[in-house]
Amino acid sequence: MDRQQLVSVIIPVYNVKDFLVKCLESVCGQTYKNMEIFLVDDGSTDGCGAICDAYAKKDSRVKVIHQVNSGLSEARNAALDCCKGEWVSFIDSDDYVAKDYIETLYDACISSDADIGVCGRYDVFPSAMEERFQMPGPCAWTVKEALRNLLLSQGVHIGAWGKLYKANLFDGIRYPAGELSEDVAVFLPILRKVRRISHTGKSSYYYVHREGSISAGMSARQRTAFFNYKKFYQEILAEHKELKKEAASYYVSALLYFLNLCHCGRISKKKNQEYKNFYQLIFRECRKMALLGFFNPYVTLREKSALLLHLTKCFGTAKRILECVRRR
Repeated sequence: MDRQQLVSVIIPVYNVKDFLVKCLESVCGQTYKNMEIFLVDDGSTDGCGAICDAYAKKDSRVKVIHQVNSGLSEARNAALDCCKGEWVSFIDSDDYVAKDYIETLYDACISSDADIGVCGRYDVFPSAMEERFQMPGPCAWTVKEALRNLLLSQGVHIGAWGKLYKANLFDGIRYPAGELSEDVAVFLPILRKVRRISHTGKSSYYYVHREGSISAGMSARQRTAFFNYKKFYQEILAEHKELKKEAASYYVSALLYFLNLCHCGRISKKKNQEYKNFYQLIFRECRKMALLGFFNPYVTLREKSALLLHLTKCFGTAKRILECVRRR
């Protein structure tokens, strides 16, 4: 295959002025040059639109789409509707990537005839950095192997970013508008089209944790996010019964994440009844998953402890443990 296949890089942009330049410099400076770079300004009010336009003037590969604020999914979809690349990669505008991010993902896909390439990532905190989803070297998996690795947080995560996709995987598939955890909703539909997934063996994506990010807020839509995870779990059970324990482990981890949101006050208590209803919904799911969680070798001891303490109403201790439990 021609090494110079066009790669469409899609970057939704919304009110990230303090982070955007670092992101764009890392993308425009890629060692892989044959790219079209879509910056989708989703109604930013902090000057991000002007920064996008400035980059379009100095780099002919940059194409800017300005739209009324519609959310992350619609921003990605707007670029998917007009991109021309044979490959697609998503990058969040408050994150940044290594200079060989696209090149290593592309090489991994070509060398193993894969439909999706993935890489490890660094979680970037204000005072620390932690490597996750790394592998000891390049490798390739069947779809079932990759799905199992995702459920066990071994080399694969469910986010759209940090990957390179064959563009035709998105034929007939778009991200659901107005939802959190939109990546969960489209992951299995895409996976059903895939033959093989490869890992670069490197960590090339830098995921920046910050206050005010979509994943850190937007509490009114957490209910929809929860149902996306529940549907994901149910579909895996229906299609891959042999992964029942791994899927249960992943779902328990997601439930504990939502409990953490409740206990830490990141789901708003202003609408008190709405908060109580959501909390009870998660609590009922935890009870249903109790046995599958407690006797599951893939659920960590910390997760089992948090689940037990919560179900036995030891909220204070459960909260302290939940604060250490991270969504996969």
